Amino acid sequence: MRAWSSIAAGVLTGIGCVVGLTTQAAATPRTSLFTYPVQVLPKGATEVEQYVDLFTAEVPVGDDRETQLGFKLQTELEHGLCSKWELGLYLASEQPAGGPFQFSGMKQRIRGRLADEGDWPIDVGVYLEVAELRDTLEFEERVLLARRFGDFLALANVKLEEAVPLAGGEVEIEFAPSIGLSYAVEPRVALGIEWWMETELEGAATALHYLGPTIMWATGELSMSLGAYYKLAGEDTQSDFWTRLLVGVDL
Repeated sequence: MRAWSSIAAGVLTGIGCVVGLTTQAAATPRTSLFTYPVQVLPKGATEVEQYVDLFTAEVPVGDDRETQLGFKLQTELEHGLCSKWELGLYLASEQPAGGPFQFSGMKQRIRGRLADEGDWPIDVGVYLEVAELRDTLEFEERVLLARRFGDFLALANVKLEEAVPLAGGEVEIEFAPSIGLSYAVEPRVALGIEWWMETELEGAATALHYLGPTIMWATGELSMSLGAYYKLAGEDTQSDFWTRLLVGVDL
C-alpha cells in the first residue's frame, strides 16, 4: 500500500510542477478529501470531479485469507445554481477486493452556504444527498463548518447517513464526522492533515478512525488533491491504509 501511495504522490508531483506554471486558482479546489468546504461554484459554473479510492481488504483464498487491493470510482458533475447553492450528480462504481468491477449506482446532492465567507465567526453550510444503489436507498445529511486564519483553513463536517434496504429490513444509521486543517504554501498549493471516522449508531460495530496528510495543486481549470490515511482504530479486517485521489476540471 505504501508503494502505491508513493507512486501516486510521485506522479502528481510531476504533474503539479507543470500545472503550477499558471497563477489563477480553480473554482473549488479541495484541501481535504473527506471533509467538504463551505464554498460553492459560482452561478452558472460547471465542474467535473473524479474520485479514485484505493484500499486493501482480506479475502478468502482457498482455506486461507490474503490481502488484496480494492477500488472505488466516483464521477461527479457539479453546477452552480446561484451564489450560495450548487447541484451535484454522481455515478459510482467499485471493484471490491477479490471481486469484479461493477456499477454501484447514482447519487444526487445539493450543497449550500448560509452566508458569505467571513460574515459569521464560523462559516456554515449544509449538504443533502440521495443515493440509489444496487440494494439500498441511502440518505446523507451534513453540517459543514469552516474558518480561515490567514493561510490556514480549518474544516469540519458532521455527517449522518441512513441506508434503507430495498428488500426490507432494518435501517442502518452511520455517524461519520471529519476534520481537515490545511496551509496554503502559495495560492496554487496547499498542504494539510485530515481525520475521518465512521461508525454505526446501533449494534456493536467498532468505530473506524483514519488520519493522514493531504496535498492539493490548483490552476485556473484543473485541481488535484491526494490524501493517504492510516487506520488508527477499527476491525482487523478493515484496510490499514486508504488513499483517495480527486481530480477536478472546470468546464
